[in-house]
Amino acid sequence: SPMCDGPIRSCAWARPGAMAAAQRRGGGATRRWRLWLSALGAAQGQGLFEHSRTVRELTPEAFEASVRPSVSPWFVDFYAHWCPHCQNFAPMWESVAKQLAGRQGAEFAGVDCAVHYEFCSKMGVEYYPTMRGFHVAGGELED
Repeated sequence: SPMCDGPIRSCAWARPGAMAAAQRRGGGATRRWRLWLSALGAAQGQGLFEHSRTVRELTPEAFEASVRPSVSPWFVDFYAHWCPHCQNFAPMWESVAKQLAGRQGAEFAGVDCAVHYEFCSKMGVEYYPTMRGFHVAGGELED
């Protein structure tokens, strides 16, 4: 598809800024876009890790309460529930979490940026999915 730049990187419509660009262009299309994404999210049950035993679905509040004060390593997948790349990656993230969970206290989580857009923007998330490590020896890892 001309909107995608390959199987590894995100599609243009999977970028957080795509919604803001649509808003600048005009109201009607933006409202339809939001309704469509909302309906898609509702149909999919929102969070990709809601029923996971190894990957915790985090809200911004839970992130601040769990990840920030922790001394254990955390690996967080910032995703959008409607993003096909994120949906395809979720089972792999789950598999990695199952294999590594508990090693040196490692924790795995996911944050739905379609629901918590402002938080993800503050965290510097520009593409979906984005994986980050926190409290990992050597500093914060990105992507």
